[in-house]
Amino acid sequence: MRTLLAQEPDARLDDLFWAVFQSSATLMAITSFEERRVMAVNPAWLKCLGYREEEVMGKTAEELNLWHIPEQHRELTEMGYEAVGFQDKEVTLRARDGSPRTCILTAHNLQVGGRKLILSSSQDITQYKIASRALNATRETLIDALESINEGFVLYGPDDRVVICNSKFRSFYGYSQTEAAIGVHRSELGRLDIERDTVNLATTAETNLNRPDKLKDGPPAQTELKLRDGRVLYLSEHKTQNGGTVSIQSDISPLRHAEEALRRSQKMEAIGQLTGGIAHDFNNILNIIMGNVELIQEMTAGDDTIRKLSDTALKGVTRGAEITQKLLAFTQFQSDTRQVTDINHLIEGMEDLIAKSLTASISVETRLASDLWLTEIDPGDLEDAMLNLSLNARDAMPESGRLIIETANRYLPASGKDKTDAAPYVAISVRDTGIGMPPHIQEKIFEPFFTTKSIGKGTGLGLSMVYGFTQRSGGKIDIQSAPGEGTTITLLLPRATRQQDDKTPEGAVIGNPARGSETILVVDDEKAMTELASQTLPSLGYTVLTATNGEDALTLLKENTGVHLLFSDVIMPGWIDGYSLARQARDLCPGLKVLLASGYTRPNDQPSSLAEPQTIPAERLLQKPYSRGDLAAAVRATLDTPKR
Repeated sequence: MRTLLAQEPDARLDDLFWAVFQSSATLMAITSFEERRVMAVNPAWLKCLGYREEEVMGKTAEELNLWHIPEQHRELTEMGYEAVGFQDKEVTLRARDGSPRTCILTAHNLQVGGRKLILSSSQDITQYKIASRALNATRETLIDALESINEGFVLYGPDDRVVICNSKFRSFYGYSQTEAAIGVHRSELGRLDIERDTVNLATTAETNLNRPDKLKDGPPAQTELKLRDGRVLYLSEHKTQNGGTVSIQSDISPLRHAEEALRRSQKMEAIGQLTGGIAHDFNNILNIIMGNVELIQEMTAGDDTIRKLSDTALKGVTRGAEITQKLLAFTQFQSDTRQVTDINHLIEGMEDLIAKSLTASISVETRLASDLWLTEIDPGDLEDAMLNLSLNARDAMPESGRLIIETANRYLPASGKDKTDAAPYVAISVRDTGIGMPPHIQEKIFEPFFTTKSIGKGTGLGLSMVYGFTQRSGGKIDIQSAPGEGTTITLLLPRATRQQDDKTPEGAVIGNPARGSETILVVDDEKAMTELASQTLPSLGYTVLTATNGEDALTLLKENTGVHLLFSDVIMPGWIDGYSLARQARDLCPGLKVLLASGYTRPNDQPSSLAEPQTIPAERLLQKPYSRGDLAAAVRATLDTPKR
């Protein structure tokens, strides 16, 4: 080959070409144009394909079996490369040991000394292809892994544009295809783009979404972002070594809603505890007023003026007692007077009352399930709840509308799979076609004293009572409402586990108060209450002993063996409350009868449901405030109760 080149007039050019040919890192070969036989190869070519120079000189590519993929050679031949050559074609050659070598091949036709030659040059990219395949496999594995996680993942490049993301990330921002999200600047995620159907982002305080400069090496930065559709994203972002940002994003809307529900529940419970304590003291005050007014009436019998004034005072006491009962209904601290109830029968009995409570422009419809289950509730509480819901629906339909009351049997699955895991409930839905409520109003409607009505139009206790009744009954409340679309409030009450009985409740005492001659020990930490009992009970023929706490009461019982009845308040300071006192008193005096009284009864104070009197250390529980007649009847009924 040097001889052929030496025929050129400029020997210096010959030497330069040959030096370049021999020292080049590019795989270079010269073949004859007519026979395609190798005339020269450089060391890089020999090293890459594993040949010695004498093994390839004068040979054709076919004789060397040089084409690992013969079809590639045929394609190049059909292209007519002999005449024009070609550039940067990816081909696979076969090395001497049979291994493939991927190359980028370029061929040029030369005229040397009147003879046509072909100069081919190649770049060996075998290792690059291997690495590329490994990288692609790793990338695919990474993408598969990212697609399997339940969080949004995105890698922003140094220019804050999306490099990699998973489907969860795309779903947050409204991108249906990966290609649509790749290359998007992170600041664009907050803009409305109809074509890409992205989601608007609302500005939130202290967010560093658009402040990647805040991200430093070290612990990931954490923040929250609120989407326009109401969802809240939790972002954990970390700066990469090359200046990019890795962001892991989770939809924490359910958690936020649960936390908000827990806060509301805790607030309601705290308000309930406070309200219950106030109700206890308030009922004592009402009881003192009622008892003393009744004593005044008795001492001034025949004075019409005093009778009129005292009757007015008693009406005020009754009204105060009703308000307290509403508060207790909300707090769930009322005594349990549940009984197995047919909801359909109760609603049918209330239809006329509900219709009369509404305006003439509102029609009432009932859709009652024929096979409705029984439920165990306080019927009076449900009647109050239905009336409150109806009145609220009326106020939501100032012009006209429809009130639809429906009942149905419903399962609430515990696992969401099938009815075998579900609990049975009786659903009572009260639906109106009124103005509806926005979400921020729905969140507050069960809070006591919250009302959207003008001053003087409502107390804000109606729906609180409904809430208290439902919770006390072991049920749930569901609200479906939207502005302009009406409101549906559904009470879900547990199905009764026992059948309805035919017991007739005790009727009210009519006529003169019952009298007696037994000895009664009255225990109350409110001094005015013990003084009232000391005046009222002796007027009915009883002998009265008094104590202001449990310790003194037990001492009196030890000293006076002739006590027939213990009449005690439930809630008292100290370590001995009414229940504890009743148990210890019974142990001390086995034949002792017990009557307990309370302004309210907390669940922790009550050992069990009052529907199971055998579990309570008393024959009866008298609710404050009580009248002289109520006290007389309760005392007499307790004393006359057969021994257990």
